Amino acid sequence: REAARERTGMEQLYELSRSTLLLDLHEAPGPQLVQIIRRIFDAEAVALYDANLGSLDRIGDWSPNELELAKDCYMCDVARDDPASRTSQRVLRLGMTSIGAFVIRADISYLVVNALASLAAITFERFHSFQKESRAEAAQQSEQLRTAVLDSLAHAFKTPLTAIKTASSGMLEM
Repeated sequence: REAARERTGMEQLYELSRSTLLLDLHEAPGPQLVQIIRRIFDAEAVALYDANLGSLDRIGDWSPNELELAKDCYMCDVARDDPASRTSQRVLRLGMTSIGAFVIRADISYLVVNALASLAAITFERFHSFQKESRAEAAQQSEQLRTAVLDSLAHAFKTPLTAIKTASSGMLEM
């Protein structure tokens, strides 16, 4: 039974990893991820906190005292499992840097929860890298546009000035 449970967990993780590659990177990953995780793992509740965006996304049934659970997990920098409520909390890390937190209420093993947290962290990093790349590309296009406008203005001023200079030099010779 344990082997079948682990096999199912690995299949679900594979499906999640495929789904994260198809996310729309023009929109924040949190709302998309909580829906996908809840659907794939049949979770009662999922919450993700992205420290870079300062956003807390959650789906499912959360009691009033659990609404900030993911944010609190990030602030305390502690992973916890509560077997009574079937809730697992994980800090999302890239290397040694904490970038957010993940909380799930479902019947899944701690190994799968750890893998889920890793996939969420990778997805957040992929989104932030895409955003940086988009900003750099926009800045480059803006610089090209600025250069084109300045060249156009320079040409617009040089042409009449050349005509005036030519005419005035001709008048001086006369």
